[in-house]
Amino acid sequence: MSQVLLERIRSVLSEEFEIPPESIVPEANLYSDLGIDSIKKAQLIGELAENFELTHLAGSLSELSLDDFRTLDAILTFVMAGPQTTQAAVPPPEPVALPAAATIP
Repeated sequence: MSQVLLERIRSVLSEEFEIPPESIVPEANLYSDLGIDSIKKAQLIGELAENFELTHLAGSLSELSLDDFRTLDAILTFVMAGPQTTQAAVPPPEPVALPAAATIP
């Protein structure tokens, strides 16, 4: 299914967003390489949801942001993940260190 899914993504990106098919590779960064912003990401994921059975991902989508999908490969990995592996499909963001609180004498 991954090849079928990749071909569908290529079709959507080249036809609807006018991106040259040869530049649509799994490791392409959606924003910097292909010019795909969050609105276009939402359109792409919506298109995939209409054409592929993605009900096993419904619970995971509420925990994610479109910014979690930086590459085509991240979308492919997420969509291809089974119900048990969806949490591992997109790595969690790096924790941010907060400065130590000042103590008042």
